[in-house]
Amino acid sequence: MVGRTRAATIAGGSAVALLSIALGGSSAMAQGSDGQRDGSAGMSMAAESYQESHGVSDAVAEDAIADQESAAQLLHDNGATLGVDADMWVEHEAGNQTLHVRTADSSLTTELKNSLALTETELIIHEEAVGTAPKTMADEDLNEEVKEITPGLQGMYSRASDGVLVVETLDELTDDELSEIGEILGYDDVELNTVHEPSSDQLTVRGGAAMTSCTTGFAGTYAGEIGVISARHCGESEQSVYDAPVDTSGDSAPTDHTMSTYKRRADIGFFAVPSGSTLSSTFYGDDPSPIDLGSGPIEVGEGFTVCHQGKTTGWACGDVTSIAYQPTYDDACLDDVCEATFVRVGAVNQNPGDSGGPWITGENSAIGIHKGGGDNFGIYSKLIYGVDEDGASLYR
Repeated sequence: MVGRTRAATIAGGSAVALLSIALGGSSAMAQGSDGQRDGSAGMSMAAESYQESHGVSDAVAEDAIADQESAAQLLHDNGATLGVDADMWVEHEAGNQTLHVRTADSSLTTELKNSLALTETELIIHEEAVGTAPKTMADEDLNEEVKEITPGLQGMYSRASDGVLVVETLDELTDDELSEIGEILGYDDVELNTVHEPSSDQLTVRGGAAMTSCTTGFAGTYAGEIGVISARHCGESEQSVYDAPVDTSGDSAPTDHTMSTYKRRADIGFFAVPSGSTLSSTFYGDDPSPIDLGSGPIEVGEGFTVCHQGKTTGWACGDVTSIAYQPTYDDACLDDVCEATFVRVGAVNQNPGDSGGPWITGENSAIGIHKGGGDNFGIYSKLIYGVDEDGASLYR
């Protein structure tokens, strides 16, 4: 592996040190003589989605997904929180994948240079402070000001790669109106994304196994009880858990909602089941049989390919658009204003009933709990808020 360091100038005139690594060498997964992955019956659905989106070979797609996983895992293992300690995003051009990491943490930079082994990905490290978000719509007064301009506002996010504010709304807006929104929220550049259907929380299941009106995310424990981690808004009605990805006609166990991370930063709840129940560390995914859960919870960056399982939709994959998305549709965070802490995934199917379902990486690591979505995109809560910070644990 050969590395080289060079200086570059970015917009605004500030200097940034970049490390560009040309990567090669052996694949992270063994290659059989027949061209198939050893120990694998075929490509993962995430790799298939990547292959179709970027027009690369099966092997390149599998390696690119593995590279994404390696980067996310390394940042997690080093205690880095995205948006605080580092920014991370993926860009694609002509079938090539480039991973960008922005951080002022010298120890993390050293770890990335020395320990991150990638196969199909160029790594660029921007040695500078992470982008600081200007004012957000978590301020109720600002929320009202922006909604006076665009009553159909459904959500917004600031892209990690360039800091542009993307406004998603049912309304058509003029350049002057976009500029006014930028002035209110402290952004120089604002981009419009007009959507055609209102967003909403999906109140009828997913995560792996069917619930009465939602889906289980992951089996877990909390305060000495066993149960499932799912979406908090599913707790607004009585729920039973079934041992099937879709069918709700078989045996079931009642649940008791006991923990919430809701309102501003996440939509995650823990639903206890009777003590006689048996937990499993597997989940329903892209295979009829349960799949073993990988690591987690971890975070991923923009451009990463991720997948979810839902009671209604089944298995679906897409690329992360933002890891700092702020839902602003009606009742998105009950009677409060959501923070820009949710994750938006583009070009992915989702439907009512998928709420609470698991979001995972291409290597089956746990990353999120499905919240809802809108016109051809999904929204999930970062699992770290329910597990790392609020005391629930994934069952292993």
